[in-house]
Amino acid sequence: MEDMAIYAQLGRAMAARRTSLGLTQQDIADRIGVSRASIANVERGRQKVLLHQVYAMARVLALQSITDLVPATLPKPDTPASLSMLNIDPGGFSEVQLSDLERLVRSALGPEKVDASR
Repeated sequence: MEDMAIYAQLGRAMAARRTSLGLTQQDIADRIGVSRASIANVERGRQKVLLHQVYAMARVLALQSITDLVPATLPKPDTPASLSMLNIDPGGFSEVQLSDLERLVRSALGPEKVDASR
């Protein structure tokens, strides 16, 4: 699995929780001690995060555990980036179905967004 797929999942979880709490990126940035741009990059999966920052994010987002921000399991290494972005386990699909899903996700997101997650 590409490392950045993990960060993309972390960013999506963080953004969803922040939004549900009615907090802005600046609110989170101020409480963690980083820039708003850094939070934006984390939420987009473009920036790696240090472990102590993950704990700080979980605390600021009022989560019980850092595991609420990270995937419970890692996608298989051969999972296309677009499918891992959606937490789709390729195990239950045929090669044709996986190809169709990959094409659908790429058409919906645009190849630049999928490639940026790699």
